[in-house]
This record gives sequence, C-alpha cells and structure tokens, in this order.
Amino acid sequence: QILKDVKKTILDVKATSWHDDYNKFRAGVKDLEVMMQNVISSAFETITTVEAGVELLDAFAHLNSREAVRRTIDKKTVEIWGLFNEELNLVKKEMSKAKSVELPAMHPKYAGASHWARALKRRIDAPMQTLSKAFFLPKTGSGAEASTQYQQLAQALDEFIRKMFNEWTG
Repeated sequence: QILKDVKKTILDVKATSWHDDYNKFRAGVKDLEVMMQNVISSAFETITTVEAGVELLDAFAHLNSREAVRRTIDKKTVEIWGLFNEELNLVKKEMSKAKSVELPAMHPKYAGASHWARALKRRIDAPMQTLSKAFFLPKTGSGAEASTQYQQLAQALDEFIRKMFNEWTG
C-alpha cells in the first residue's frame, strides 16, 4: 500500500522519499518471511509421523520461492527423513530379536513369525510410500541414505519371511 501511494516521486531522481518507502516495504517483506518461518516451525512441533510431516510440507511447498522460507522447509524435510530413519532403527532393533520373539500361544510357529515380520515390513512400507510419492520434497543426502537403509531392511524382512516359509515346507 505504501508503494502504491508513492506516485509523484517514483521517477524523480532527486526525491529520497521513494527509497525510504521502498526500504519500509522490504522490511515488511522480511517480517513476513520471519512470520512464515515461525508458522512453519510451530506447525511441525506436534508432528510425530512421517505422513503428517509430508502433509505439512505439501501445504507449505508453494511458499519456497523465498530463500529464508526455503531453508526452513529444507530443514523440516531433513527432520521428516530423520523421523523415518528413527522408525527404521526401531524396526531394525525389533528385527534383531527375531530369534527370541515371543508369539502368542495361539500363533503357529512359522506362520506367526512370518506374520510378525510382515507387520514390521508394513510399518516401514507406508512411510516410505508417502515419501516416495512426495515429488515436492527437496532432495537431501539424509533422504538418499534413509532410502538405502529402507531397501536393505525390507530385503532382510523379505528374506526372513522366505526363510520361515522354507523351514515350514522343508
């Protein structure tokens, strides 16, 4: 609004009021950037799942034309990949207990163990599908690393399921 009102002196080289008005405008834009960074950061305080984080990033993705906002979105993207990495580590930890897993009494030995492993795989499949479908996410090193870890863990779970089947039929 301030820049709209400056009509008479906009082309006057000797008038300095235009520079003052323009600096006020720039300061206002900077304030808006800071406000948007705060909104994005506060929105992510309650995020506990990868899916919810990706939804929020999708909502804010159109704002990444400003450098400061883009940095905040990049930082939050790394946090979402970190959430996924934590989930992978938890599943890995459970997978390492495969020999000593205690199944309920009504579960058959081999089918129960396979069912347990499939549940672990589903637990990492859903967030990975969400992340891989999120075309708007910026590419990060932590994303590539987490994808590799996911593939290795998924393969290990598939091999465990195959092993249980072979032991059952063999």
